[in-house]
Amino acid sequence: MSKKSGFLFGLVLGTASAYGITKYVMPMSSKEDIIEKLNEVKDQVTGSVENFDKEQMISNFNEKTADLKTNIDSQVNKHLASSNNFENIVIDEEILEED
Repeated sequence: MSKKSGFLFGLVLGTASAYGITKYVMPMSSKEDIIEKLNEVKDQVTGSVENFDKEQMISNFNEKTADLKTNIDSQVNKHLASSNNFENIVIDEEILEED
């Protein structure tokens, strides 16, 4: 069998098995739950396009990045305070002046 026909055979077999599992194995309640979740996602996506506010998105982004920066800074400072490995760092100024 060539690679193309093997791929197509696998695609058809995988699609048929996925359909069979969802049709006969899953209970109706979970099928209804999946359909309900998909409809919720669709409503959120279409609603978010209508309610698009550029300034609000920029503000939210800035707030989240400020929170992230604060969190990272506190973690780094906590790690540096607990570590004594940075007391022995020596910077050779002659090397810095050469560059």
